[in-house]
Amino acid sequence: MKIDSSSKIPNDLPVGDATLRPGQGAARTGGPSPSANQVRLSPIASQMQTNGINAGPEVFDSEKVEEIKSAISQGRFSIDTGKVADGLLDTVRNLLRGPKN
Repeated sequence: MKIDSSSKIPNDLPVGDATLRPGQGAARTGGPSPSANQVRLSPIASQMQTNGINAGPEVFDSEKVEEIKSAISQGRFSIDTGKVADGLLDTVRNLLRGPKN
């Protein structure tokens, strides 16, 4: 499919008010205001930063992950399908109940 480049936009169409006013966009000459470079953290974010992001329990046990990887690669990893099915049913039940108030 060929794109027709013969239809060009006429130059006489109104574009809007292109006059820059002081304090607008690129017209600023004094640089950014001092407050533009400041970030204020919420009290919770400050506490997380002070205590470290990993202050709570770890999301996963890296040793357990490596153990499972090794078992899978060696073919000795078994899946308890009953446990998986029970977990899925519990999740569906919770979803059907809706959010707790």
